[in-house]
Amino acid sequence: MQKRIPQPTLAAITALLQPIIPEVTPEDILSAISKTGNKESQTPIVETVGRGLTISEAAKALSVSRATINRLLNAGKLTRIRASKRLVRISAASINHFLNTTDTTETQEGEKCDEQS
Repeated sequence: MQKRIPQPTLAAITALLQPIIPEVTPEDILSAISKTGNKESQTPIVETVGRGLTISEAAKALSVSRATINRLLNAGKLTRIRASKRLVRISAASINHFLNTTDTTETQEGEKCDEQS
């Protein structure tokens, strides 16, 4: 059973996002919310709205620390979007690519773990 989002709440969400994402519409938000319930969808909500992730958001999405995100950025495994001298975002597409192509048996140092049967 899907609950309906009240119009004032949807308008408030849109107003909060528009300074960051000027092209966002209430329909975009509803579409993104509906896609999050789809188990088959590998696209995070951030990519559907069209902006990059902060380092903290990327760390949360990958369940790692901020330091690990910085290591992945410096290693070129994630794409850094520099909006200004201090403002950095991480490409949502690069996070998807990283999640879909990374071998989960790799250790932090990049060595393969021996799998025991």
